[in-house]
Amino acid sequence: MKNLQGMYTALLTLFTAEGKMEEARAVQNKSNRIIAILCKIGVMQAEKDIRNQLGFDFGECLPPFGRISEEHKALVAREIMPYIQAAD
Repeated sequence: MKNLQGMYTALLTLFTAEGKMEEARAVQNKSNRIIAILCKIGVMQAEKDIRNQLGFDFGECLPPFGRISEEHKALVAREIMPYIQAAD
């Protein structure tokens, strides 16, 4: 389970094919954490920051969306980017 796609594939496999509920629940909890972070920051702001951190210049969100704070950028880098970068 190196990336987000792998996370959901593992979740489905653990739950349906293997019946490993506790392991599936642990994967679901990781997924829920990422979704909670996206909701806290703002999905649009987080998506732009992810692309910026990957080296693409997507700039900042325009109104009505707010700018992403340095604290939230660090949160994305620490909690979400490891799953994105593992996809390479």
